[in-house]
Amino acid sequence: YTYIYDNQGTELHCIKQQRFPALLDFLPYHFLLVSSGERGEICWRDITHGTQVAEHRTHLGATTCMRQNPKNAVMHLGHNQGVVTLWTPSVKEPVVKISCHN
Repeated sequence: YTYIYDNQGTELHCIKQQRFPALLDFLPYHFLLVSSGERGEICWRDITHGTQVAEHRTHLGATTCMRQNPKNAVMHLGHNQGVVTLWTPSVKEPVVKISCHN
């Protein structure tokens, strides 16, 4: 499980819905915790309430790297097949899908 603590060490949330998160990133202006798992899903969670905002399946297998664009909070995911996808919580498919190498 993934646990969220405050600055005094008090447990605020225990995230049980997404099993085996491999990558975590925080969107500070939106108060969202983004996680990507070994099963090929990306999940956005509101850390103020602990509720899940969105979850999408990538259909590309496990995510090997995940970064955010700090200007617009679009999440960039890298996959084993040489594909880079860009995700937002409001769209169920990747907004951009780039095949970087064969």
